[in-house]
Amino acid sequence: MSGRIITARHGCPDVDRSVRITAEEYGTWWANYDLAGLAPGQEPPQSLLDIASECALVLSSTLPRAIEPAAKVVRGRMTVPQDSIYVEAPLPPPPVPWMKLNPTRWGQISRGFWFLGYAPDGVESHWSARERVRQVSRRLITHAEAGGDVLLCAHGFRYGVEGGGI
Repeated sequence: MSGRIITARHGCPDVDRSVRITAEEYGTWWANYDLAGLAPGQEPPQSLLDIASECALVLSSTLPRAIEPAAKVVRGRMTVPQDSIYVEAPLPPPPVPWMKLNPTRWGQISRGFWFLGYAPDGVESHWSARERVRQVSRRLITHAEAGGDVLLCAHGFRYGVEGGGI
């Protein structure tokens, strides 16, 4: 019998979203976001701990904001394989000069440009990211078909929504 596939989005990263920055500065902000762990006090809900305790396999992206909750939910009972295939698609700084906005607004603008095909300097395109999602899906299905539930601690796309728990 195949297991279930469960995905969990990371909690709130330890970054300042209140700053006002240019699009160019957003590129640096995003690079720092990728290096950030979770904000203090971010703890997985009991429901996720319960689910994880029954999983045969827990996986994580290679970014700290996904690694930390994965480690918290397994509580040392298993090793959590990490793979960059599970990392969220990058958001290139949009080609918008002079304006200063907060990172959340830049993320929305950048995502819009990206959906329309903007992917400069070797940034993964929207279409390439969609293919990678297909690869991830196939991989997760293979793990689940091997038996036992699979939990992926990674990222999510929630347009216009900030924060959230693990």
